[in-house]
Amino acid sequence: MTSFPSRLGSHAKLLGRMIRVCGVDPAQFTHERQGLAFTTVARTCMACRHTETCRAWLDRAGPENLQEPPVFCPNAASFRRARAG
Repeated sequence: MTSFPSRLGSHAKLLGRMIRVCGVDPAQFTHERQGLAFTTVARTCMACRHTETCRAWLDRAGPENLQEPPVFCPNAASFRRARAG
């Protein structure tokens, strides 16, 4: 079983990559609801069970091509809202 600090670190990296690849401005989450939107997105990511699928998707997407959030991502709707507004 993975330790909490290790899981936190790996999910933080995945979340950062997902935000960039999906073309989301991180400030959008940090300003929305006084930062609670970012907390919600981060907690959702931490609870996600698609870690390996996410990592593989991000590796295929590459940082240079903006992508729509993948359907398996529990934060996909939040990313789409952030991109729209």
